[in-house]
Amino acid sequence: MDKKKYPRFSGYKNSKLNIPLGIHDKDNNELYSGDKIILHEYTGRILWNQHENAYVLALDYSQWYGEDEYSMDSFGKAVPIPLDDGAKMSISLIEKNKNWSIS
Repeated sequence: MDKKKYPRFSGYKNSKLNIPLGIHDKDNNELYSGDKIILHEYTGRILWNQHENAYVLALDYSQWYGEDEYSMDSFGKAVPIPLDDGAKMSISLIEKNKNWSIS
């Protein structure tokens, strides 16, 4: 019997926290992966979604599958975020990533 091997979802370079995204909020703060933002009416964290192969806003109210707020596997719903400054005026930074440190 031929066993099918499924890809591992850990170890993606984009799934790390504090990666600069090259986009800004309405106050011109640069956004990083792991930051908590408001985008239009949605609130959540910017995380890498390996299924979509893109950064998304993991919605706060959809954390059904775990306690880790920095893991996409804990969330059931997400919305895409634009990776240009076209939606800049619709984004508000709520909280920098807790693991953020300036060295």
